[in-house]
Amino acid sequence: MLKPLLPDLDCHHDSAMAQNCALLLILLLLAPAAQAREFHLRVGPTGEFPSLSSAIEHLVAQKRGPVDARINVDPGVYSGESIVLRPPDTLRSLSIAGEKAVFDGIANQATFLRLIGIVGRPTRISISGITIRRYKTAILLYGSREERARWNSDNVIRGIAFEDIGARAADSPSTAVIGLFNSRRNTIEGNTFVRVYNTTGCGAMHALYLAHFSSENSIKRNWVEQPCGDPVRLRDASDNNVAENNGFANAAHHAYFTEWFCDRRRQANCTKLSGECPPLGNVFRQDGMTARSGDPPGPVYANLSAPSTGCSPDHP
Repeated sequence: MLKPLLPDLDCHHDSAMAQNCALLLILLLLAPAAQAREFHLRVGPTGEFPSLSSAIEHLVAQKRGPVDARINVDPGVYSGESIVLRPPDTLRSLSIAGEKAVFDGIANQATFLRLIGIVGRPTRISISGITIRRYKTAILLYGSREERARWNSDNVIRGIAFEDIGARAADSPSTAVIGLFNSRRNTIEGNTFVRVYNTTGCGAMHALYLAHFSSENSIKRNWVEQPCGDPVRLRDASDNNVAENNGFANAAHHAYFTEWFCDRRRQANCTKLSGECPPLGNVFRQDGMTARSGDPPGPVYANLSAPSTGCSPDHP
């Protein structure tokens, strides 16, 4: 059956050719299993799913993989979505896209999407073209804050309009529109952030918050209108990130980009068991200026940690 695929190989009389034939046969047998299936799903009036959460539940339930999935969202307003996604091994990639699709959290109390990826492999979730409004937090990419090896990576957040994000209740301020925790090699590009604030504790709010080993991320061509707080905060060994050509409508409290870590030698409220380390190797290019981790404070960048000799010690 396989002979037509190997017309020029003498597999029986030449030992080297026999080895090549054996290798080729293995590759041919494995190839169908390695090819990912493609899923195309649609959410909305013309689609088979009424909500994004129901489409994602369908994908997660698939038992055979690998799967490359794309979800297209019809124009319209989708209210009250709050999604927790734990990508199974069968889901190799997922793209969510929609033109004139608005996800409305209504009361600024929920999170639109929590990606839980603590398995140390790429998750490859791409979100683009939609509007997310009136959520306490829009998108969280969770890896382990304690164990560096349990990360997620290679996600894309592009061309999204974030509107009216933050906590409006007085007792529980938000810290981010987009939060990354041990999430690496992500692209955050071409997004707009408008009306980003907390009613109480507004200084704690950031358009982007990169924490706990969130390294090698690309932050480009985003626009932020934020009345208080620092737009981009980097914390705890979030290293070698690059930010360039972003725009900011209002002056930040300290700087557009700030670095910090919770140092137990100077603060009593640090909660991370394994201790924290200062961010290193980050580059910020803004308004014709370039700043790097450790540079003196200025309008582009400021280090908010007290002078330190290194990482904070572990809990005793």
